Amino acid sequence: MYPAPRNRRLSRIIGFLDNAFTRPNVDKAPISPVPHLLKSNTAPTEQERQKIEECLCVTRGQAVNLQELLQGNRSFDDSEQSQIVRDLHFTETFIFTHQSLLSLLRILPDELLVLIFLFCLPDLDSQPWGPRPWSTIPSFRLSQVCSKWRSIALDTPNLWNILGDVRVNSKTAKRGRHSHLAFLKELLQRSRSTDLWIYVSTTGRDYAEGKHPVLDLLVKYEARWAAFGISSSISTVKAICEPASATRRPYLSLTRLRKLYLNGRMGTTIPKIVGFAHAPMLTEVSVSGMCPQGFLLPYKTLRVYKEGTLGQPYDRRSKLPEVLANASGLEELELWELAMPTRATETTPLVLPNLKRLLMNPDTHFSFQANAATLLDTLVLPALKELNAPCLCICKSYFFGILPSLRAS
Repeated sequence: MYPAPRNRRLSRIIGFLDNAFTRPNVDKAPISPVPHLLKSNTAPTEQERQKIEECLCVTRGQAVNLQELLQGNRSFDDSEQSQIVRDLHFTETFIFTHQSLLSLLRILPDELLVLIFLFCLPDLDSQPWGPRPWSTIPSFRLSQVCSKWRSIALDTPNLWNILGDVRVNSKTAKRGRHSHLAFLKELLQRSRSTDLWIYVSTTGRDYAEGKHPVLDLLVKYEARWAAFGISSSISTVKAICEPASATRRPYLSLTRLRKLYLNGRMGTTIPKIVGFAHAPMLTEVSVSGMCPQGFLLPYKTLRVYKEGTLGQPYDRRSKLPEVLANASGLEELELWELAMPTRATETTPLVLPNLKRLLMNPDTHFSFQANAATLLDTLVLPALKELNAPCLCICKSYFFGILPSLRAS
């Protein structure tokens, strides 16, 4: 019988020979034939593609052998099994990495990549305008994939025209290389002359003209506003759209403005606002919170109107009667969270010849349901295609009471 040290040496030799013939030698990670492509999005040449495919063929065979070892009947100790698992992981990672080098995305023309990037953006034209957090805008992620994608993204202005989370407070008033103001300036520069989609949120205080650099910056690009939303005091809204220092005109030039969202808070005064009434392309308006009676709109071009209270006192004055009386071209009307006053509408019939969609969800209070039913009974809607009024389902008598009017329409 051999001495113990000799037995141990012999066992190591037998184990080495056994491993050599039972599993492939993949202790060393496979060597890439194209290491210069692993950290770039450059498309491989035909010769490089051939090398990659040949290497993948060999590596896939190694992966199959390793999987068979793990699934077979042969027993391994813990260290051997762990080594096989590690080898399989490295091999599969190598395969995945090199398969991606053959992806068609690497050979797509820049023009097609631009279309793909733009397709990732939200469809703003068909959606209500409101706040858009920066994290929901894909442009920032697309531009960080690689140098090629970044170059294409920076050369595509429509990727940078959504300013959906502009904050106006004491912190954003600071200037500097990494400030909120500098960030907005960079986006305005990247977006070039494209339409701007802007949503502004201010603190509880009033901001007069020239009192905050962010507001002053946005006003400089007034002619590019396509959608503008603001949650602010009414005084601040007036200071923005009707600058007192204007020498040639008393209000902004909003030639491209199509959508307006106002979540108003009453400030120290209740001013009259006429600036938005001179926007020739304004077709969609959403009003929530407090709204002064002197908030004028371009009723001839108005096609979509939405109004709600957002928790404000129900006895506040509504813009609804004025809109119904003047916006004859209205096609869509939404009244959400709206606690309509008892005398919100007149009893005489009111014809809206183009209204196709009507959504009513006023407060669940009984008297407000009655006002909703009265409003429906007053309206004559010959073009109506969709009526969504869940508040009326609570009381069937109201619903059946308006059926004759709907049938007549």
